Amino acid sequence: MFMKKLIFVVFLLGSALAGVTAQNVSSAYRKEAFKLFDASGVTASFSQLVPQMLQQIKALAPSVPNEFWIETQSQFQGTALRDSMLSDMVDVYAKYYTMDDLKSMNKFYATSIGKKWGDKSANLSAATMQIQKQWVLALRDKVFDKMVAAGYKINNK
Repeated sequence: MFMKKLIFVVFLLGSALAGVTAQNVSSAYRKEAFKLFDASGVTASFSQLVPQMLQQIKALAPSVPNEFWIETQSQFQGTALRDSMLSDMVDVYAKYYTMDDLKSMNKFYATSIGKKWGDKSANLSAATMQIQKQWVLALRDKVFDKMVAAGYKINNK
């Protein structure tokens, strides 16, 4: 069961990355985008991404020793992996934002409220994600209840 779930997670990540194609983006645009990622809290939020993902995988493999998770986290927590992901994100941003757009956003993040927004965004995202997860699970249970009331069988419940 663990392998099936792990393969599914890897497949989803691969599918998501396959949809991102490298664009011909100037180095100045990349620099401005990385500045935006730093100012807006995107770069900082990456530090939460790997531990959260590993925690989910760890739940699927409780017999794996803690040393494995510590070593794996330090392997994938580095800046090279983070910068690779952010570089892929630059290509996506280039589809939607011009250089002037990025400069305007960076001007906002240079203001006091922009700095506050950037500083708080990672914590805000984590908190709102938890609310969304709870809401989705509650909604899922209501749909399941409706299905059962209608006479449908639900596997794995």
